[in-house]
Amino acid sequence: MKRQNFFEPTASYPYYLTKSNYRNSSQRVTWQWEDLGGVIIDAPAVTSKHMNNLEVFGRGTDNHLWHKYRNGSSWSDWEDLGGTLSAGPAAVSRAENLIDCVVRGMDGHVYHKSFDRYGWSD
Repeated sequence: MKRQNFFEPTASYPYYLTKSNYRNSSQRVTWQWEDLGGVIIDAPAVTSKHMNNLEVFGRGTDNHLWHKYRNGSSWSDWEDLGGTLSAGPAAVSRAENLIDCVVRGMDGHVYHKSFDRYGWSD
């Protein structure tokens, strides 16, 4: 069976794959890409801090770290977390309600920002 590439992005917009309730004529469930808005210049990073949650991070055109999350069925607005990045971020959740995000700064150093139930670290 030949592997088919269903999505080839042509812009720097992040997308999210969602399942549609629409079924095509062969009764197969269809999947559609949801535009998350914003513009990022490197690959996004994604993690989840608890069930039914997604946390998306990207390097914006201003080289800041940008963040957006999904709780259940709706997305937040993009949030500017600052910094001056020279590459896309990496993110991981090591426990419920804990997120660690690591980036490379313009000076080549690695920087860390974390989230816990009280908010983002400085």
